[in-house]
Amino acid sequence: GKYQLNLEVRYDNIPENMTYIQILIWTSNKNYSHTQELIDMTDGDLQYWHQNISVLADMDASDTVYCRLYQSDGTAQTDVSTASHFSGYLVA
Repeated sequence: GKYQLNLEVRYDNIPENMTYIQILIWTSNKNYSHTQELIDMTDGDLQYWHQNISVLADMDASDTVYCRLYQSDGTAQTDVSTASHFSGYLVA
């Protein structure tokens, strides 16, 4: 069936020298990603920032879905807030 999958991630304490951040929704059939370049977004560290992705994915009963993120560069790891969330539902 067709599933609406939604991922919103809130990042905290983003280092100034991070190049980009990417979120991914990986399903058994296809991978979806959203990449955001962060160069020149700020003169100092960002306190927090949101990123989201929504897809309509074709999945069967035994298929799985994973949410992942990737941080490029940076002198420190970005924190993922508990305010982040994932949702999904069967559309058709």
